[in-house]
Amino acid sequence: SYIPPAGTKNYAPPESYNANKMMKSSDIFAVGDILIELITGVHPFEGKTQEETIANIKAGKYKEIPAYVHGELREMLISMLNLDASRRPTVDILLQSDIMELVKSSNANSSSSRNQQIPVVKTKQEAIIVRRENQIDKTTPIFIIKKESQGKQQGNKFIHSDKNDYCTIAIDPVIKDGIVRFEVVFENTGGLKILGIADASCSFAVGNGPSDDGNDKKTVRYWGSDGDLDHITNDTKGNRSFEDGQRISAIVDMTSNPRKVVFYVDDIEQPNFVIGIPSEIRIWVLVGSKALQWGKSWK
Repeated sequence: SYIPPAGTKNYAPPESYNANKMMKSSDIFAVGDILIELITGVHPFEGKTQEETIANIKAGKYKEIPAYVHGELREMLISMLNLDASRRPTVDILLQSDIMELVKSSNANSSSSRNQQIPVVKTKQEAIIVRRENQIDKTTPIFIIKKESQGKQQGNKFIHSDKNDYCTIAIDPVIKDGIVRFEVVFENTGGLKILGIADASCSFAVGNGPSDDGNDKKTVRYWGSDGDLDHITNDTKGNRSFEDGQRISAIVDMTSNPRKVVFYVDDIEQPNFVIGIPSEIRIWVLVGSKALQWGKSWK
């Protein structure tokens, strides 16, 4: 039996209580349970009594995992505790994860000195990056230019016109599956630059910003000036600002559950990312500025 004696914490999976059965994925649950307790110091299902702990396990009701456990590790641990045993990751999937690759690298070189380990881990990280890049879809962007006055496309570049106006440009193709990486380098923007994603149904009128016409609820906006991340709520702090000449990228992952987009500045992952994004989205960019006339109502 996986159920320990009374008086000790329980690591048995919910199916052992709810259906009186065990399976291979039951071990995955137990390992995830133990890993979270090792990382946080708290049993994820712990109640005031053993009966309450068991009730929490049966209902799949675990404590919120602290924010410092983030990224792939957080996703992996949450998936291991899935109440539906069939939706937990297999051993093979876990061993192929980036986290486990780094652990294996560290264990293989545990007898070496710290200075000797650094290049090995770096090499492993580089290998992980290469593997991830190989999974990313490669496609040619098509800028949706509604009026010639907005600018023109030259290869993979969009060149804004000299007109002093907002220019919000959505980009085809629509992203609806796989992992897609979009990278942009802004040049000569005059200070105003934003990168974001939008629901595929979203349309940007010529001369408007990305949040105009009710699009604030359909877009995520990453501002270069201060690093703010906006959606329905504005001015979310934490990500770094970016300047002309820096490489700004968004990696859209439609394979993860929930779907997500993560932003990078010069390949440095930013702490704030967005989950639960729509099933079909477009990337968009904004460049330019807008003249505001004295004595007039500003929009």
